[in-house]
Amino acid sequence: MLKDKIMNTLSVLRAFLPSKLPITLADHDTWAISILKTAKLPDNDSFRHALATMVMHLGPTTVWKAKMFFILSLQKAIANEIAYNVMQDLKKAQSGQQVQDTTATVVQKAQDQGL
Repeated sequence: MLKDKIMNTLSVLRAFLPSKLPITLADHDTWAISILKTAKLPDNDSFRHALATMVMHLGPTTVWKAKMFFILSLQKAIANEIAYNVMQDLKKAQSGQQVQDTTATVVQKAQDQGL
C-alpha cells in the first residue's frame, strides 16, 4: 500500500521531466501505458489514439516531451468532452422549452380567438 503510493508519487514527479518520444511500437506501448497509469486513466484504444494524435501534432523537431504534457492534454480533452455534452443537453432542454412555449402561445391565441 505505502510502496504503491510512493511509486505513484515518483511516477508523477518523473512525468514533469522531459522524456524521449517512442520510436518503435514496443516503445510506444510502454510509453502509453506509463502515461495512462500515471494519469489513472484506462488503457484503451480511445486514449491510445489520443496520445498518438498528440505526438503527430508536435513540431517536427520535438523528440523530447514531458509525459505531464500528455497527461494534462488528456485531462483537458476529457473536460472538453464533458463540457460539450453539457452544452448539448442544455441546448436540447432549451429547444424543448421553446417548443412548449410556442405551443402554449398558439393554444392561448386560439382560445382568445374563441377557436
